Amino acid sequence: MGEIVQHPDQEARAEVARLDAAIRTAREAGMNRHYRVCRCRRRGWVSGSDSLINSLLTETGLRNASGDLGVASGGFVSLEAIVNLKPGFHPGVGGR
Repeated sequence: MGEIVQHPDQEARAEVARLDAAIRTAREAGMNRHYRVCRCRRRGWVSGSDSLINSLLTETGLRNASGDLGVASGGFVSLEAIVNLKPGFHPGVGGR
């Protein structure tokens, strides 16, 4: 990582440690809750089961609810489909 961002090894190690700590904190927060998250963007765009968002959610112990809709890489889904999915959490509605 240090080589990629052109920082000395010590700085890179510190950044990796910071990221590892953030992941541990996120895992602990959602450990017993088993949240299904539907990350929805403008006009109903959701990240699918083969996306970076899915990898990040999985790493922190969350589940990408849009995978339950059969969305692989990402795509548009209707508001009705999202509501019927009943995700436990839906950040980013409205395209932010």
